[in-house]
Amino acid sequence: MAISRSNPNHPKKGSATKTQPIRRFEDIRAIKRFLAGDPRNLAIFTLGINSALRGVDILRLKIEQVQYLKPGDSFDIREKKTGKYRRVMLNKVSHKALQDWIQSVAQWEEGDRLFPSKKAKGRLLVPTLMWHMIWMRSCHQRIESKYFAPNDGHTFAASP
Repeated sequence: MAISRSNPNHPKKGSATKTQPIRRFEDIRAIKRFLAGDPRNLAIFTLGINSALRGVDILRLKIEQVQYLKPGDSFDIREKKTGKYRRVMLNKVSHKALQDWIQSVAQWEEGDRLFPSKKAKGRLLVPTLMWHMIWMRSCHQRIESKYFAPNDGHTFAASP
């Protein structure tokens, strides 16, 4: 008996896909539970769902932009897609996730990316790899894959 290697959830060649924001808090909690042992990935996901920033903009953040912020403080970011500046307020949940990540790293230097690659110091984590990482974890949790498309530039935005 031959094993089918095709993914039934994969779109047909030439078709368009549309992703949706995560709307169910149960799905968000499931992903957070799965990411709990990885402070970097949990911080990326948590900041994404609470700020509605695009993945590429999250990955461009530098340590000095958020290191000393408290809940309720905000930081400015220039969006890559639009070139416009945007003010992002840090809520308690995002602040805790970011502080857990920052404290888990032995040493930060000025100008360091907040979310560098694990493989090469100073290298930027590639947005498509970030999406793939979150998407794979969501599949592991049996969360509807329509929320994530590894190659799109949409946000993680949660819309309850």
